[in-house]
Amino acid sequence: MAIETSWLIGSAFMPTQNLTIDGNPYTIPAGNYYLYHPTGALSLITTLDNILDDAGVQGHNVVIQKNRRVAVLYDEGWEFLMSWPANNILRDLLGFTGDIGQSPPSDVAGTISPLLWSPGKTESPQESPFLCLGRTIYDTRFGTAPDGTQVADSHHSQVVNTYTWSHVATGRFQTPNLGFGGQYVRFFDQVLRRAGKFHLWHRVDEDTNSSDAVDFDLYDSLGPYGYRPTRGGVTWDFQRSAGFTTVNRYNNVSLDCLVVPEWEAP
Repeated sequence: MAIETSWLIGSAFMPTQNLTIDGNPYTIPAGNYYLYHPTGALSLITTLDNILDDAGVQGHNVVIQKNRRVAVLYDEGWEFLMSWPANNILRDLLGFTGDIGQSPPSDVAGTISPLLWSPGKTESPQESPFLCLGRTIYDTRFGTAPDGTQVADSHHSQVVNTYTWSHVATGRFQTPNLGFGGQYVRFFDQVLRRAGKFHLWHRVDEDTNSSDAVDFDLYDSLGPYGYRPTRGGVTWDFQRSAGFTTVNRYNNVSLDCLVVPEWEAP
């Protein structure tokens, strides 16, 4: 089913990853990586695609499909034997559960990456219009003299926002298996609570039945954002959607965030 939705694409720190393709060693340096980022050195799928290029794999392309799964594309006759790093961190962040390289024209991840969350609908920003980063909070102290003269002392500012999504399907919010990608609580655990940064991609065309690659050049993005704890302990909010036909089937999501500096490339 085709829908128009926000996509949150997050980042995670990844230690040095040593992998082999057809027995030849390749290394991904330690650093913070997004699942996808326009800057290639910050993008996991671009980094893996560059390694396939170095390995001489013909027709290679690593993409995120409209069904939210990562796919590795390559020409028939150019199969390769790739060994994931022993710790499986790279494999798991991409959503794969097994080996790749032997099933052209594409190997598709068995699960959705924990660095990607789609609520299945567009966002509702609470502190700015659409496609604006947010609301600026100024660290400003005012002093007022007896004659009414005012003095303002400012040191820094922050840009904050709150994004909400109502009636998010339970399967996209929380499932009994908390380790399963594609749900908000997994994204919260993998990205938000660890101070990972994320970008919000606006009005992405998603289709659960499509293997077409997402062309990120067609969409606007905002960020990078970080999670902004505002109420008590660090945890996700839980709120069932109201209504006899929606209770226990849908949940409301509210995410407080602030604009943060971008990661430096590894």
